[in-house]
Amino acid sequence: MTRIALPLSILAAAVLSACSSPGPSSPAGASQPIATQEMPYRSGGGVVQSVNPTPSAVNASSGGSAASQTPASASASGLSRLGIKMDDGRMQYVDTGNRDFAVGTRVRLTENRQIERQ
Repeated sequence: MTRIALPLSILAAAVLSACSSPGPSSPAGASQPIATQEMPYRSGGGVVQSVNPTPSAVNASSGGSAASQTPASASASGLSRLGIKMDDGRMQYVDTGNRDFAVGTRVRLTENRQIERQ
């Protein structure tokens, strides 16, 4: 019986150690670099549905989230994010430094990524 118990316990230890996974690759609390996300862009007409300040890259890199930002820190970038409902029914989000667009404004997005009032 002891002849079988020793090889079985070694085999069990080998199997269990193979199931372990490595710990996290970065220490807890370390911030990851911010990766930009390309949004699809389609030219055409639409109506502005929302105007919000863009998230601040400085606060996001220091561990803050867009939801936890104050309005002053969120608008520090000077950009506004327009939510535009296109004529084909799709929503499109565009960042702009122009603060003259209000909800309900009819706009046209051009091929060269300009926003024009209609």
